[in-house]
Amino acid sequence: MSAQLLSQEGTQVRIEVTIDLSHSLLTSEEAIQESLNEAGRIATTAALEYLDTDGSAIEIAGEVMRTKGKQPKAYQTPYGEVVIERHVYQRSGGGKTDCPLERASRIIITSTPLFAKQVSSKLAYGSARDVQRDLAENHQRPVAVSYIQRLSEAVATIIEVKEESWDYVPPQLDAEIASVAIGLDGTCMLLCDTGWREAMVGTAHQSV
Repeated sequence: MSAQLLSQEGTQVRIEVTIDLSHSLLTSEEAIQESLNEAGRIATTAALEYLDTDGSAIEIAGEVMRTKGKQPKAYQTPYGEVVIERHVYQRSGGGKTDCPLERASRIIITSTPLFAKQVSSKLAYGSARDVQRDLAENHQRPVAVSYIQRLSEAVATIIEVKEESWDYVPPQLDAEIASVAIGLDGTCMLLCDTGWREAMVGTAHQSV
């Protein structure tokens, strides 16, 4: 193990990182990245556990829920997958369960907020396979294409819901706009790695 947790006191976590250097700088850099990713997994594990409950009963929408005990679950982080033992709650009569840790952490599917942000940002500039290749080659972070697609869809759904309550500030223009026309079109493009894919283009035109 190249990184290990030394201590955790309150909100502070101390982690020791050990790195084997090489006469090849690239090899050393890859070792550094691997060690820092390991340290990131340890720190993220501590951060997630910090947001969990102590197992006491909670009340949601007027109903009392009690823990079923700690249950393991894997979460996706920028530094790799971590498995957390966290409290899962349920009403006395059964039914849907609730995980306070996931609500407090803003987990999306099984992704931490920063990893969801990274994937969504990269996907805005390329395909899911491009994102997969980037994460594996540049972050030592293997991720399935299907997960990248599911995660981006979940983020888009959240944005659509929140957008209903957002207000946009109108831009200051030098002239009054009489009309605005918006168009959308698409075509098929042959890509070397992924074959045929649909490419969409949008246009906006204003008249004064």
